[in-house]
Amino acid sequence: MSVIVLGLSHKTTPIEIREKFALTRDKIILILKALKDIPPLDEVVILSTCNRFEIYANTSIDSRAGFLALEAYFRTHLCPEGISPHAFYRYEGKGAIQQIFRVSAGLDSMVVGETEILGQVREAYQCAQQTGTTGKLLNVLFQRALFVGKLIRTETRIAEGISSIGSAAVHFAEKIFGTLENKRILLIGAGKMAEVAIRHLLSHKPGALVVLNRTRSKAEELARIFNGIGQSMDEITEEIQKADIIIASTSADGPVVTRSMMEPIMKARKEAPIYLVDIGVPRNVEPGVETLPQVHLYNIDDLRDLVGVNLVKRIELLGHAETVVMGMAEEFYKWTLSQADGKHIPLSHKTIPAGKILEPANAASNRRS
Repeated sequence: MSVIVLGLSHKTTPIEIREKFALTRDKIILILKALKDIPPLDEVVILSTCNRFEIYANTSIDSRAGFLALEAYFRTHLCPEGISPHAFYRYEGKGAIQQIFRVSAGLDSMVVGETEILGQVREAYQCAQQTGTTGKLLNVLFQRALFVGKLIRTETRIAEGISSIGSAAVHFAEKIFGTLENKRILLIGAGKMAEVAIRHLLSHKPGALVVLNRTRSKAEELARIFNGIGQSMDEITEEIQKADIIIASTSADGPVVTRSMMEPIMKARKEAPIYLVDIGVPRNVEPGVETLPQVHLYNIDDLRDLVGVNLVKRIELLGHAETVVMGMAEEFYKWTLSQADGKHIPLSHKTIPAGKILEPANAASNRRS
């Protein structure tokens, strides 16, 4: 048996490609079932988020046969025109184990240490488990990955500061305006990212907060928590016309804000500046909107500069967290080998010794000097 990964992420592909692989749960279930029926693939889990699309599989033959099976399926059923399966990265064995452990720990995220990815890994695993495409190896692998992800967050400071795309979007808006105080903020979408964005927005004392969602009751429920206003998507034109900053994060299949929509809105606003931060994948705002006068559009990939600053601040902590993750991946890899040999080496469930990776290695010596 061998674990393999075929995937793409924000590190390897732009949003124009990633958004084509932002799949619904129903679509993922169909793909899981189809892949499970391909002989070399005994177990399959699909992780699909705004910044990555990865297929984890256990193959009973060998890694090469598994990759060939995945590539054949992609070529026939999944790859959009112009995208080759060879554009995907590949990991096998220990490398595949390291990948899911790093992803769960937030070490492979655009926002290092982000808190949302652990829940997304859990949802991906549960979806595959409920669909019947996991077995002993991937069950234990993903349970272990969740353990590793939680361990790194609870016993290190890796998640301090900007720890989600939602919080990064708010920081980005503040960087543009200088202050968000008294600004009218419009959130399009009432999901998890929108809620995270709202929590960060409150400390900046916006003048008004409006939440739009296809289900008005859900928008009202979320807005009520934060003393905002909840509306249905039917009010989108009117609310955009009044907004200073828009943060869009819906799960829509296509743009909910288009150039043709924005043209009359900007005329009615007398071209007063408006800033849109689109953190949806697929994108919620149609490319080309930013060509209108005084319309400033930023998508999820534009957050890279801000995130880069965040990473520099955590670079030493990141190194220590990487060391722990790599060690736990090595342990799990040896466990997989023991299963094949029938030796059954147990996996440890110890926490990190207090202080071991809570701070950079030179911090203690600096205090003593």
